[in-house]
Amino acid sequence: MSKQSELLNLTDAITANGTALKVDTIQTAAGGVPTASDLGINVAGTVLQVVQGVNGNETAFAGTGGVCGASVTITPTSATSKILVLVNLDGITVSVNANGYGKFILSRNSTSISFFGYPRNWESVDNASGTTMSTTYLDSPATTSALTYSTSWAPISGTVTLQINRDGASTSKSTITAMEVAG
Repeated sequence: MSKQSELLNLTDAITANGTALKVDTIQTAAGGVPTASDLGINVAGTVLQVVQGVNGNETAFAGTGGVCGASVTITPTSATSKILVLVNLDGITVSVNANGYGKFILSRNSTSISFFGYPRNWESVDNASGTTMSTTYLDSPATTSALTYSTSWAPISGTVTLQINRDGASTSKSTITAMEVAG
């Protein structure tokens, strides 16, 4: 069989199956078995999966703490993977008494792993506008078990009344995104 007819047969095989290319084996240029790295699979820094949680339910806290915003569950495919967590909480501060302030907490499976934002600077409801508190956290959980990431509010001093998923006169949404990154 000539090289030209072999090429035609290969072209026919590729197009005959639509978009699927089927082969019996793949080898490296040296004739060896390719590794996952050779194929660009699970190379360190590669994003393996992305999941997002969205919450549009308005939640008010009047001097107390509690779970707020969205949560997300991700199951790593490898114990060496890292999880990049991105959080955006929309909200407004309704009132601040006695120099009140607090903090947001990022948790993994109900265990605090990071703190962010002191929403004294969120706009007052009187201004009919809000703002977003956000954080980014790179976690190294060393597991292949399901992980749930969530946020909560904890008062520190005085009294702060705030509303989550509220942007002035209208409701808004908070998000939390988890990305598995190959280690």
